[in-house]
Amino acid sequence: MTPPETPTGYRQPTRFHYSSLLLGVLSAIVFAASAIGFGGLLWFFQGKPEELTISISISSGRDFLPLFAGLGVFVGTLVVHEAIHGFVFRRLGYRVSYGFEPRIPALYTVAFGQFVTRRDNMLVDVAPLAAMTLVGIPLLAGPMPIALAAYFALLVNTSGAVGDLYLLWRLWRMPSETVLYDTDFRHSYVFEPTNDTAIGVGKP
Repeated sequence: MTPPETPTGYRQPTRFHYSSLLLGVLSAIVFAASAIGFGGLLWFFQGKPEELTISISISSGRDFLPLFAGLGVFVGTLVVHEAIHGFVFRRLGYRVSYGFEPRIPALYTVAFGQFVTRRDNMLVDVAPLAAMTLVGIPLLAGPMPIALAAYFALLVNTSGAVGDLYLLWRLWRMPSETVLYDTDFRHSYVFEPTNDTAIGVGKP
């Protein structure tokens, strides 16, 4: 896919891409750190467990309920994460596209075919991690089934936000008037201003 025409006051675009290997390694590290950190909070709120018993049984359909519940929390966390991205995008005035990329695999929320400012990208990126963490941590003090569901959701959300945090870090190092443009899921372009006084690109 070819990039859009370069706006006045901006340099020729550069491609933006994620390193699958890097994100995979970082996700594993963040997952482990989150498991310890949120596990410590769970222990603080719930107290030290006297006994931990793990059992697997397939004698009846009821025995699959924990598995189905875990799967529901996993999928629900991913959907809510992307919905928050989309909500912030729409509040900022962008048209939003949702989808699933099977080659990764991953859900995505993108403002295709639009110039998105650095500031707006940063707000969209950080929103799910901030919102779901603020909601999830107090739930660790609730009844044990809710606390365990919140713990799992926090792990999924935090490790799944590695890509968002990576983009946030990259954007932080770019000029304030930088804009990004996604032509499709695999083609993203960065337009940096020719100088610090560039006006920038407005929303469609």
